[in-house]
Formats: sequence, structure tokens, C-alpha cells
Amino acid sequence: MSGKFIIGSVGYLNARPLTDGIDRDVYTVVKDYPASIAASLENGVLDVALVPVAAVLKNSDLRVVPGWCIGAYGPVDSVLLVAETPPESWTEVLLDGESRTSAMLTRLVLSAGPLAERVQNASITEIDPGTGRDRAVGTSAALVIGDAALDLPERLVHRIDLAELWTKWTGLPFVFAVWAGREGLDGDLVTHLRQVGEAGVGSVSEDWQGDDAVYLGERIRYDLDDRALMGLRRFAALAHRQQLIPSADVTLLQPSIKELPRLEGVGALLGKVLDGGPLTEDEAEGLAINASLADLGAAASLLRASDQSDDAVHWCLGWRLEDASLLDEAIEAGAVEIHLSSQTPPDLAAVWVQKWPDVRFVAPWSAVPAEVNAWIKTGVWGLGDDPVGLGADDLRVAHSGAGDALVALEAMAIARQGGLAVTGVLRVGQGESEMDHIQWIQALAQLHQGFGLSGIRVEAAACAGEPAGSQANTATDHLRAVALAKVLAPQVKLIAASASEGLGMAQTSLNMGCADYGTVFPEGDFSKWPATVKEVVRLISDAGFTPVQERSVRPVNVSAKDGGATVR
Repeated sequence: MSGKFIIGSVGYLNARPLTDGIDRDVYTVVKDYPASIAASLENGVLDVALVPVAAVLKNSDLRVVPGWCIGAYGPVDSVLLVAETPPESWTEVLLDGESRTSAMLTRLVLSAGPLAERVQNASITEIDPGTGRDRAVGTSAALVIGDAALDLPERLVHRIDLAELWTKWTGLPFVFAVWAGREGLDGDLVTHLRQVGEAGVGSVSEDWQGDDAVYLGERIRYDLDDRALMGLRRFAALAHRQQLIPSADVTLLQPSIKELPRLEGVGALLGKVLDGGPLTEDEAEGLAINASLADLGAAASLLRASDQSDDAVHWCLGWRLEDASLLDEAIEAGAVEIHLSSQTPPDLAAVWVQKWPDVRFVAPWSAVPAEVNAWIKTGVWGLGDDPVGLGADDLRVAHSGAGDALVALEAMAIARQGGLAVTGVLRVGQGESEMDHIQWIQALAQLHQGFGLSGIRVEAAACAGEPAGSQANTATDHLRAVALAKVLAPQVKLIAASASEGLGMAQTSLNMGCADYGTVFPEGDFSKWPATVKEVVRLISDAGFTPVQERSVRPVNVSAKDGGATVR
């Protein structure tokens, strides 16, 4: 072997656009079936390899090389479950040992996915590589991958395309194989693989003809872009949940320091935050001003993961009551949270609470302390969620112990002692400055300590139009504010996205530390609400999380210790 570095690859047609252009005078290329290549990479025989993603997910030392992959969005034709009989009659499923990823995907769709109900009593057996096609006889189904799946005998009339099944299940692309190596992988080698892939994928229509051109150009998805990474992370999360892999983490190969500069001291500050240590005001200011959006987003996401054991993102449909005659129709259309208006009589609200016990009726926050007991008696789920105002000035007033904000906080405390759910919302991302954030964090700490409020929530707010704060308000400004809210206030467990951002921006906020999608108030008549539901589910799934639509009231647990009510 003459090459300075050894590259591993599979011998399938779909790998050739990524590998044919590798300079054999500089690098040595070894080809084998996927499982064997993965084993050689894990054993250190190879420096980098195009391997099934399962190999990376099972080995914490391996990193995904960004850029290219072998994936699909819809049918791929080359990863199939095949049989002579329909799935309901299968007595065994044979997993060809050529690829761990395809085998893992098969186990996943059989145990927790679309085939779980159709295939209930079949045993699962791993078999030698390349033998599945011949052993799929009678009620025995088999996983067949690669070139063999493109040339099946006519007797195998039942063919389930696993990539197509995945996309119908999740709405996301599936990633079968990636370039992978270990930290410290030679930068020139990484650059070469990216350039080879760009050239090979870009010339598929010129280099290939007939069925091969259709397969490579239309069936295989080579971009390891955001949507592909979402699909990969979704696969990892589901596989981890089924105990097929030890961790749900998907780790990308990090560029060198020269490629991604970081101001001195930022790394140490981020490490201090992640270790749970409080920042001084000077440290908080330094982090707010100097940290990159990528660093803040990564830190916020890690903090979110430490607070929440799964990838669930809760959301619900809501409706702001303006016309009482439409209440029945709104609830029938799926509204779970009804925000009452200040003109709603408490006695009428009490009737509605009795009629619809599975709906959250939220009383208007305009109630002063003397009126709160009237709302407690109605049985409403909680008071409105804006006790501390929309901006830093109100919070500074609350922090200093004077002003209208304290009246709201007093009403909040009474409501919580009465068992109502009350969540103090601080809205961020409206053009506030870095110093505003630091003031807010101080105020939040004061609210926690002085009023025993366990339900303070930070919520991403509208980013369009004129900024509410003193700064410019681009999408980047908005996302920095959301991530900073989580990084600078780790004691606030719930950072919620908000439909007021716009559904798409709220999706992005989920990867900036937000753990909740909040209440979505659809526009238009109620017949259009199903489209909103479908869109929200798609957006949350595309972000790599599991959408959980709330359809009834969450219980409220009242703590005797601090008189607070916490939503569970």
C-alpha cells in the first residue's frame, strides 16, 4: 500500500460518485461490504471510511465527517424487505449481515414503527452477508441491500422499500452511510473527500446512463444537509429508545481551531455554564457579547438535554375568546387552551369549565389581587401568563421591589396558593441588548427567591417588525437572545418557543434550547386548523424532536413548601 492514509469504502454502485475520484496516487482505497469496512475502521486499520451510520452510533470514538452521505428521501430501491408472502404471514425475518444500519432500521420498524402491527409473531435472525435474497422463501422474509436488491427474482413479489417506509413514518430523509473517522483526522484528507464528492455528485447525469443514472440521480440523496442530519438524529433517538444503541448522540467531526476561531475565554465560560457554575455579571456580559451563535446554540441545547430526558416537544391548539358563540366550534376543532377575555364574566367561565373539563380555560391577567379569588372559584386552569411585563424596564421595577409589577406578582402568588397554574413569562428576542439579558437574569433570580415562583418561563417572542428593544432585530439577533436566555438562566428549566415568532422561526428556536412549542393560535376559520396541525407536526419532526400534541388539561400539583403550583 503506497497511500499516506487508508480510506475504506463499500463496493456498491451508490458509493461510486463519492469514491471514484479519490486520488489513488496519494491515498490507498480498500473496498469491502459495509459491516467489514466498519469493523476495520473501528479497529484502527482505516483512517476514514464510508460506513453504515450504525457503526458510528455504536462507537463513541467515531465522528461523522460533514458534507456527503448515502441517503434517500422516499424510495431508494436498494434497501428492501422482500418475501414471497405478505408481512402478516411472516414467521421469520432474516437480516443480511452486510449492513448494520439497514438491519437496525428493520428492527426499528418491526418493533416500534409501521410494521409493528403487521408483523407480530416473526422471529428475527441475523444471517451471513449476501445470503438474504436466496433464503427469502415461503413465510421467511429477508433484508436485501445494495446491488442485489436491484436484481431480484420475480418470485419475491412482496417488496418493502425501507427508505420509503421511513420517510412516510417520519417525514424525514434517511441516512444509510456517512464518511466517518476520529478526531484529529487530517484536514487535507477531509477536504479531498468533500471535493471528490462535490465533483462526483455534480456529474452523475454526465457520467451515468439508463437505470444507473436514474438510481444515482433520483433515488440516492447525497447531501448531508440540515434535513439529512435531522433524519439521522431522529433515527438515533428512536434506536436509543428501543435500546439498539447505547447513546442517541450524533457527533460531527469538528473543524480545527484555525477553521473556527473562538475569542479567548469563551470556551472556559461555556464550560462553567455547562458545569452548573453561576457566572458573575462581568462573565455573563463577556459571554453575551463574545460568544458565537453556534457556541450559544450548542450550549443551550446541551442544557435543554440535561433538563429533559427525552426528545418530546409539547404543543397544543389554543383560541383567544372574542366571540362566545364560536366557543363550541373552537373546541370541536381541537382547541385545548381557551384564553378568556377581560369581558368574560367569572360565573359564565365556571359553567364552561364544568361543560368542558378537558379544556384549559385561562383567565385574563388583568385581574387584580382582590379579584383573583373570584377566578379561583370558577375552576379555571390558570391565570394569564404575563405577570412581569414584556420588557426589561418592568423587570427592573420588579427587581427593585416597587411598581405595578409587584401588584401582578401579588396576584400571581394568590392564584398559585389557590391551586391555579400561573406561569410568569419573560419574552425575549424582540431587540433587547446584551445588558438587558443580564438585567433580566438578575430579576429572574430575585423573582425565584423572593416569591417562591417555580413556574417562571422564558418564551421566544415575535421577531418580525419593529424591535421592542433598543437593538436591531434580525433572525440572528433573535436566535442569540433565545439561546442566551437558556445559557444565562439555567435555573429556568423551560425555555419555550412561541408561535408569535412565526412557525418556522419557532422551529429553529427548538435547537436554541427551547423545550416546548407552546400554544399555537391558528388563523382563519376552523376548517383550516387541520392544516396547521399537520404543519406544526412536520416542523417539530424536521427539527429532530418528537411532537406531542396536548389534547386535555395537564394536572396542576400544588406544593405546600412554597405555595406554588407547578404544571406537570
